Amino acid sequence: MIKGGPRSASEVDDLLVEEIAQQLAIAIPTDFKLRLSGRTAERRRAEVRALVGFREATVADAELFEGWLREQVAAVGVSIAN
Repeated sequence: MIKGGPRSASEVDDLLVEEIAQQLAIAIPTDFKLRLSGRTAERRRAEVRALVGFREATVADAELFEGWLREQVAAVGVSIAN
């Protein structure tokens, strides 16, 4: 299933964290550890999605995207196997 947002800290670039901290004019604590699992992280992701008007992707979304992507690839003349 396709889900928005990173699921592990390794998916988040340290430079991104630094950039956000600079924009917010806050220091990153020396013991900072990004926690992306658990109920709190799930709730925060839901809050962010609601704030920006997004929702979690569904299987139907993935199927629509696959069809669109196949059309785009075909339009440029690339052959892909099923």
